[in-house]
Amino acid sequence: MAEGYGRDTPPIYSGTNEEPRSAGQPLSDFLLQLEDYTPTVPDAISAHYLHTAGFNTTDPRIVSTVRREEQIKILRRKEKIAATR
Repeated sequence: MAEGYGRDTPPIYSGTNEEPRSAGQPLSDFLLQLEDYTPTVPDAISAHYLHTAGFNTTDPRIVSTVRREEQIKILRRKEKIAATR
């Protein structure tokens, strides 16, 4: 993640004796969990279509985010088709 992210954000307390965390920490934890996920749509395909649409990025996190959104749309479409049968 970007250096200093969440620097001006007040710490988050969970009500226990844990150390305070910045608002960016849960997002960082979530992104680390997603690194082990095997996608249906590979990042290379997502990057290709982003580039074709004129969205050029060198940040792999953006491509992964778009890929995850594509995955959600595919799953919802499958559920909708299955519900009509």
